[in-house]
Formats: sequence, structure tokens, C-alpha cells
Amino acid sequence: MSHWRKKDIQSIQIQIKESLDGVAVERSDPARLRYMLDQISRLEDAMDSQVQLQRYLFTIFALVHHERYGGIPKPRLARIIDLAYALLAVNRVKPQTSKLAYLYGELHLVISQISLKEGHSLRSSWQQAMARSFSGDQFPGGDHFYHLAMGIRFFRLGFLPEAIEHFEKVSESDLPENSRLQGKAYLVKSYRLSDQFNKARVLCESFLAMKDSDPGFQEELQWELACLKLSETLDPADCVMMVQKGKSHYHSTYVLEAFLWSHALKTLAWNDRFFKLKTYGKHFKLKHDDQSYVLCQKLEDAYDSSIDFIVRVRQLGECLEGLERYIDHQKRLLFLLGTSRWLQRYNQYALAHITLNEYKALSLRLSQGKSSDVLHLAADLIKNEGVSHAV
Repeated sequence: MSHWRKKDIQSIQIQIKESLDGVAVERSDPARLRYMLDQISRLEDAMDSQVQLQRYLFTIFALVHHERYGGIPKPRLARIIDLAYALLAVNRVKPQTSKLAYLYGELHLVISQISLKEGHSLRSSWQQAMARSFSGDQFPGGDHFYHLAMGIRFFRLGFLPEAIEHFEKVSESDLPENSRLQGKAYLVKSYRLSDQFNKARVLCESFLAMKDSDPGFQEELQWELACLKLSETLDPADCVMMVQKGKSHYHSTYVLEAFLWSHALKTLAWNDRFFKLKTYGKHFKLKHDDQSYVLCQKLEDAYDSSIDFIVRVRQLGECLEGLERYIDHQKRLLFLLGTSRWLQRYNQYALAHITLNEYKALSLRLSQGKSSDVLHLAADLIKNEGVSHAV
């Protein structure tokens, strides 16, 4: 039986928070992390169980700080995680059966969040499931929080039927409103990206009819309806107009997505409705390593005849490296389609065959084998693929 007690844990947590505020009030301040890491090292030789508890809690605070703001190198991060496990084991905190089993849940939850931010969706899902399993009946946040967290992780893995099952439970749960709205927005997107347009539309319209709903939630649903309409009509007018300067969706995430939609279409007519990407980059203060921004830039460069042709082809190819770790399925699909169209326009059929098949494979994954074109934009490319590839 562990000598640690819940009341002691709560008391030490308060003490640590107060000491951190004394170091720096701003939570993102690196000085707070340096202090935590120093305390973890300073208490290294402690044998007293209460001091070891203090050291354990410093490891959790440090991991949470890293998840939010970064700052711990990977080798040291791995050592801190191993240390947390060791302190739990040495102090006889048993997973599942101990009254303090929730400590395992908290540890695995923060590891899951770190993995998710790093783009490791499978590892994140694994850690989330471990958190639920090893907490016993004391899972932090309760079952409804678990459904939201697992739904997001299944969504990012592309397991949309499983994600839908979790999000449906969230939408009717007693979670705080912002969490329920997040689950509902994910539910609509999951139905749309798994080629279940009718269900997506019915849900979207019913959620939009809710009174006093959060403006950000309403904004996201309006975008979902516009995307549904685009897939069904191949007319991007609504999406393009919504992201014009001064309009409702003039935000970087929607502008970049609309840019990708326009480049995934058979016609090039809508491409000139956008400013040069560097203009958006300056206005929205986009970072040059922002993956959505990079994908859009390389598609824009592909149509710039002042750049050597082979450079343009190489740049698109470089974007494919690591694309499977990119968590936004829709932007991945649109980039693959936009690249396929450009390659076919320039008679690069062998390369287009690769990117189009990647698009089809991702579509099949998202729809569990029901559709090779979940966005309904690629019918002409797929129809002509055999002829073009044979050439």
C-alpha cells in the first residue's frame, strides 16, 4: 500500500503552483520550466516518500508545461517520463486497483497530448486508451471526457466510424458546453469526410438552428455547409466569397483551405480570386513552417513559370514526405488532388498516378472502403487515369 495520500497530493500541488507564480507570473515563461527541471534534479537522492511525491508532481507539472509551450529536448523528455513511472512504482501506486490509480491516468493523458501535438496520432490514441485502462474507476474527467478525447484521436487516425460513435455520445453528454459543441462540430465533419453527406447536412442544419449557440461553433458549421455544397455542385462560389477580406470567414485557416479547394477543381477559373499567399502570410502573421501555409505555397509556386520546372516538381514531391502525419485530412486530400491536377496538366502522368492513388487510398480509409473519392471532386481524374497512365 502506498504511503502517498490524496490530501497530500492536493496540498503539494498548491505549494508548487504558488512557487511557480513566485518564479514567473506568465505561465509560458521558460523560467518556470527551468525551475521545475532544477527541482526534479535537486530532489534526485531523496528517500522520503513525501519528498518523492513532490518530485513526482514536479515531473507532471513539467510535462504539462512542455505540452503547452515546449522546451524539453526529446532525450530529457523520455527520461522524465521514465522517472514518473519509476516514482509511482517505488511508492507502490498500482495501476487499476490503487486508490491513487488516477495518477496513471493523468500521466498517460499528458503523454497522449504531447504525442498528439507532435503528430503521432497512433501513439496518442494508445496513450489515451492506457489512461482509461490504468485509472480503474477513477479516470480523470470521467467517461464523457474519454469519449471526446478518443473521438478526436480516432478522427485524426482516419477511423471515422469509431470517431462518430464517440462523438455521438459526447453531443448528448453532461460535459461543459464548449466540449459538447466541439464534439458536435467533429461529428458533422466526420460524417462529411466519410462520404455520408445527408447525415452531415441534417446534423449541421439542426445544430445551426440551436438558439444562443457559440459564434465560433456557428461559423464552423456554416463552413461545413459550404463544403458540402461545393462537393455536390463543384461550385466553390460560397467558399471563395466567404473568405474574401471583410467577409465572415476571413481567417487564415479558412482562407488556406479555400485556396486548396480552388486548386483541387478541374477549372482554374477561381484561382485568381485569391491574393498572393505572401500577402496572407503578412496579414495573418503565418509562420513559414506552418504546414498548411507550406502546402499552399508549393501549389502556388507550381503555377509560377519563372521557377524552373524541375524545381517545381521537386518541391511538390518534398511536400509528400511526412504528409501522412499531417492531422488535417481535408487539407491532405485537397493538396493531393491539387497536385494530381497540376501534374496531369503538365503531362507528368506517372507522378500524377502516385498522388491520385494516395488520394484514393486516404478516401477509402476515411470511408472504410466505401468511396475512393470522399470529396466528390476527382471523378474526371479517376476516369482518365487509366488512359493517361498507359501513355
